[in-house]
Amino acid sequence: MDTGSSISLILEDLSTKIVDQQRFSKKCIVLSGIGKSQVLMKGSFEHNFIIDEDHYSLTGHVVPIKHLNFEAVIGADILKQASLNFTQNGIEFHKHEEKSWLVQISELQIKDE
Repeated sequence: MDTGSSISLILEDLSTKIVDQQRFSKKCIVLSGIGKSQVLMKGSFEHNFIIDEDHYSLTGHVVPIKHLNFEAVIGADILKQASLNFTQNGIEFHKHEEKSWLVQISELQIKDE
Protein backbone atom coordinates (compact mmCIF):
# COMPACT_ATOMS: atom_id res chain seq x y z
CA MET A 1 0.00 0.00 0.00
CA ASP A 2 1.37 3.39 -1.01
CA THR A 3 -0.97 6.23 -0.09
CA GLY A 4 1.42 8.61 -1.85
CA SER A 5 0.64 6.93 -5.17
CA SER A 6 -2.63 8.04 -6.75
CA ILE A 7 -2.81 4.87 -8.88
CA SER A 8 -2.24 1.15 -8.39
CA LEU A 9 0.65 -0.52 -10.21
CA ILE A 10 1.16 -4.18 -11.06
CA LEU A 11 4.05 -6.02 -12.69
CA GLU A 12 3.51 -7.22 -16.22
CA ASP A 13 4.13 -10.91 -15.46
CA LEU A 14 1.69 -10.93 -12.52
CA SER A 15 -0.97 -9.04 -14.47
CA THR A 16 -1.11 -11.77 -17.13
CA LYS A 17 -2.01 -14.28 -14.39
CA ILE A 18 -4.97 -12.11 -13.37
CA VAL A 19 -6.38 -10.99 -16.71
CA ASP A 20 -5.91 -11.74 -20.41
CA GLN A 21 -3.69 -9.13 -22.10
CA GLN A 22 -6.41 -8.66 -24.72
CA ARG A 23 -8.39 -6.82 -22.02
CA PHE A 24 -5.61 -4.28 -21.42
CA SER A 25 -6.38 -0.69 -22.29
CA LYS A 26 -3.74 0.31 -24.84
CA LYS A 27 -3.60 4.00 -23.91
CA CYS A 28 -0.03 5.28 -24.08
CA ILE A 29 0.61 6.57 -20.56
CA VAL A 30 3.98 7.64 -19.22
CA LEU A 31 4.49 7.69 -15.46
CA SER A 32 6.88 10.27 -14.04
CA GLY A 33 8.56 9.73 -10.70
CA ILE A 34 11.44 10.63 -8.47
CA GLY A 35 14.39 12.14 -10.27
CA LYS A 36 12.18 12.85 -13.29
CA SER A 37 12.42 9.19 -14.31
CA GLN A 38 9.76 8.08 -16.77
CA VAL A 39 8.16 4.67 -17.30
CA LEU A 40 6.01 3.74 -20.28
CA MET A 41 3.13 1.60 -19.03
CA LYS A 42 2.19 -1.59 -20.86
CA GLY A 43 -1.52 -0.87 -20.39
CA SER A 44 -4.15 -0.99 -17.68
CA PHE A 45 -7.13 -3.12 -16.76
CA GLU A 46 -10.14 -3.03 -14.46
CA HIS A 47 -10.25 -5.81 -11.88
CA ASN A 48 -13.26 -6.62 -9.69
CA PHE A 49 -12.71 -8.49 -6.45
CA ILE A 50 -14.47 -9.36 -3.20
CA ILE A 51 -13.19 -8.96 0.36
CA ASP A 52 -15.44 -10.04 3.23
CA GLU A 53 -18.46 -10.16 0.90
CA ASP A 54 -17.93 -6.53 -0.20
CA HIS A 55 -17.34 -5.82 -3.90
CA TYR A 56 -14.48 -3.60 -5.04
CA SER A 57 -13.08 -2.48 -8.37
CA LEU A 58 -9.52 -1.38 -9.00
CA THR A 59 -7.66 -0.25 -12.09
CA GLY A 60 -4.27 -1.95 -12.35
CA HIS A 61 -1.66 -0.04 -14.33
CA VAL A 62 0.81 -2.52 -15.82
CA VAL A 63 4.52 -1.71 -15.68
CA PRO A 64 7.56 -3.62 -16.97
CA ILE A 65 9.28 -5.91 -14.47
CA LYS A 66 12.47 -3.86 -14.23
CA HIS A 67 10.63 -0.77 -12.94
CA LEU A 68 9.00 -2.10 -9.77
CA ASN A 69 10.53 -3.86 -6.76
CA PHE A 70 7.20 -5.38 -5.69
CA GLU A 71 4.63 -7.50 -7.52
CA ALA A 72 2.07 -4.75 -7.01
CA VAL A 73 1.61 -1.39 -5.33
CA ILE A 74 -1.90 -0.57 -4.20
CA GLY A 75 -2.35 3.18 -4.47
CA ALA A 76 -4.65 5.65 -2.78
CA ASP A 77 -7.34 4.99 -5.41
CA ILE A 78 -8.68 2.17 -3.20
CA LEU A 79 -9.40 4.75 -0.48
CA LYS A 80 -12.29 6.08 -2.57
CA GLN A 81 -14.05 2.78 -1.90
CA ALA A 82 -12.92 1.73 1.57
CA SER A 83 -11.17 2.76 4.74
CA LEU A 84 -8.17 0.71 5.74
CA ASN A 85 -7.12 -0.11 9.29
CA PHE A 86 -3.66 -1.53 9.84
CA THR A 87 -3.67 -3.92 12.80
CA GLN A 88 -1.31 -6.48 14.29
CA ASN A 89 -3.22 -9.14 12.35
CA GLY A 90 -3.03 -7.39 8.97
CA ILE A 91 -5.16 -4.91 7.06
CA GLU A 92 -8.89 -4.54 7.63
CA PHE A 93 -11.04 -3.18 4.79
CA HIS A 94 -14.18 -1.22 5.69
CA LYS A 95 -16.33 -0.50 2.64
CA HIS A 96 -17.79 3.00 2.47
CA GLU A 97 -21.55 2.94 2.77
CA GLU A 98 -23.39 4.17 -0.26
CA LYS A 99 -26.16 6.30 1.14
CA SER A 100 -28.84 8.07 -0.78
CA TRP A 101 -30.54 10.90 0.96
CA LEU A 102 -34.14 11.63 0.03
CA VAL A 103 -35.50 15.00 0.99
CA GLN A 104 -39.11 15.95 0.53
CA ILE A 105 -39.85 19.63 0.14
CA SER A 106 -43.39 20.90 0.49
CA GLU A 107 -44.82 24.35 0.13
CA LEU A 108 -47.08 25.47 2.91
CA GLN A 109 -49.39 28.41 2.46
CA ILE A 110 -50.64 30.11 5.59
CA LYS A 111 -54.01 31.82 5.37
CA ASP A 112 -54.83 34.84 7.47
CA GLU A 113 -57.67 34.11 9.85
